[in-house]
Amino acid sequence: MGEEPCGFPLHLHATKVYINPVEFNPNFVTHTMMKVEWAGLANKVPKGLIHRSEYVEKFLRKIHHILQEVDVLEGTLQCPGS
Repeated sequence: MGEEPCGFPLHLHATKVYINPVEFNPNFVTHTMMKVEWAGLANKVPKGLIHRSEYVEKFLRKIHHILQEVDVLEGTLQCPGS
């Protein structure tokens, strides 16, 4: 018997988004990061940025933008296993 295909993470194909500017709060972003399912977000963050301490603020701003400023208004979710 073969393994069941993995259905995570779902791929978001946004067709309409709204960028809602929110004031940057590095403490809030840092706290929120502990709750992020990184496997689902990994393809949205530049590779290597997580491990280079000189880019901490740039990294936090990127995460802030993804988590707090991007509102998906329309799109589809695609299961990677199907």
